[in-house]
Amino acid sequence: MKVLPYRIRLRQPVLASTLGGDPNNVVGLDYLPGSALRALLIKAFSKGQTLDAADPRVRRLFFDHRVRFLNAYPAGFEGRRAIPTPRSWHRIKGDEGSPALDFALNQPASKEGTTYEAVSAPFVNPYEEEGDEKQRAYVIVPEREQSIHTTRDRRAGRARESGDIYGYDALAPAQTFRAAILCDEDADAEILHGLFPPHARIGGGRTAYGEVEITPEPPTRGDDWRELEGVGDEPAIDDDELVVTLLSDTLLRDEHGTLRPDTELLRTVLERRLGNGVALRPRDSFLAAETVGGFNNTWGLPLPQSAAIAMGSVFVYQLARGAATSQQLLALEWTGIGERRAEGFGRLLVNWPTHKSWRIGDWSGPGQRSTAAITSNAGQDMAKAMARRMLASRVERAMTKTAMDHSTDHYRIHRAPPPSQLARLRQTVQEELLEASPSPGCITAFLNDLQRTAMNHLSRARIEGQPLDGWLRGLANGWDETTWQGRLGLRSRDLPKVGEIAPSIDQAQRDLDLLRFLDLVLARAIKDARKGGGT
Repeated sequence: MKVLPYRIRLRQPVLASTLGGDPNNVVGLDYLPGSALRALLIKAFSKGQTLDAADPRVRRLFFDHRVRFLNAYPAGFEGRRAIPTPRSWHRIKGDEGSPALDFALNQPASKEGTTYEAVSAPFVNPYEEEGDEKQRAYVIVPEREQSIHTTRDRRAGRARESGDIYGYDALAPAQTFRAAILCDEDADAEILHGLFPPHARIGGGRTAYGEVEITPEPPTRGDDWRELEGVGDEPAIDDDELVVTLLSDTLLRDEHGTLRPDTELLRTVLERRLGNGVALRPRDSFLAAETVGGFNNTWGLPLPQSAAIAMGSVFVYQLARGAATSQQLLALEWTGIGERRAEGFGRLLVNWPTHKSWRIGDWSGPGQRSTAAITSNAGQDMAKAMARRMLASRVERAMTKTAMDHSTDHYRIHRAPPPSQLARLRQTVQEELLEASPSPGCITAFLNDLQRTAMNHLSRARIEGQPLDGWLRGLANGWDETTWQGRLGLRSRDLPKVGEIAPSIDQAQRDLDLLRFLDLVLARAIKDARKGGGT
């Protein structure tokens, strides 16, 4: 078993795009996917010839999981490869200086007025120090470069008079990423090590995008290799629990052939891989789902979109029966789980971290966020329109996630009124949304028209620890900008920009979002009440 580590330095912006989003604004990933890195070596191996995917040697090198091309993540503190931030890490909301607590190992007792939020940076560099109760971790947000383009006439070499304007949000140049190739057979490592091109192109865009410089590092033995540097040669052994942290998106298929992001399905896969009569019982999970796809250059077609467990998800299982040895856990980390492992999917760490608290610091990479100046009036108008659409899309996702999140009871209505009463309120809200200038004052008008019996139902119901009628009257007063961001789980730095142009958020927009948010909360409550879920 051999590991081929290597560094990638971006010489131009790199656009490895995600699915969906605004069609006029392509947003790239925060990392370089293993599928794109595999494609580089396939191109070098084939030397411009057609690759025979049925050839056993070709399949072993690139397609059957015996060679795994890991994602390239940012190189941060001491040049170490970062990992996705565990979704179990939380710190006091609004207090950037507070330590990160790992809720997978230690969930603090709730305190009056203290709320926690997940650490929002996409990557983290843990740095463990012996004898230090609060270990250090640097959060990493890759630098990005935004630019505006117009559709050009290739022959004339200039923009068309009616050319479309579109934007790219790509990884900025002058950043370094680290990746590795895991080879089950030493002979495969020797072949691949000689294929690294010193320069290559990755991702979309034309001549101004995608140029990278690749520097291979000396191969190492994989017997005791672990994907996160500095965590020890072996996973910690715990006779009571098994903590699994996903280091990449993971695709798991159930017995019916369906790809599902599911805690129980992951438990089944882990039990099957560990063997020895190991039985696991889910205790806690910090799961997020992601839709993944891809593009097949040979076919010229996109790959089917699939539901995956998102990188950074953390699962805690109790060992109900049996035990796993260090060698079994190392083998599990080495091979990964699930499908498309040759492209970097299904990577994990077992029984890490072992620390309940981390001191968080920001890692400052080279340069600052770079944005292209937009000087023309037409360009600024288009940029404003794009920023508004991007904001609407982001608000829609945040609103749905916040109001409909069944993993928490935050916006669940307890002891809910009859579904018919909730439906009447929802109808009032929906009718107001059809008005030219929707106003949350419709909530007050609805409450004032209620009979005493109906009002009693609202008074008995609880949401966020207060009577439903009082909560609704609070909404009727409207949201200021701070409340708008807090309710939707947005931060100022999360709000989209096109260049340096940010969308305007006025009171009319906040009133509209408030009513749409209330509509979603009521939709969930009606569904729960009809199922007998209201308590």
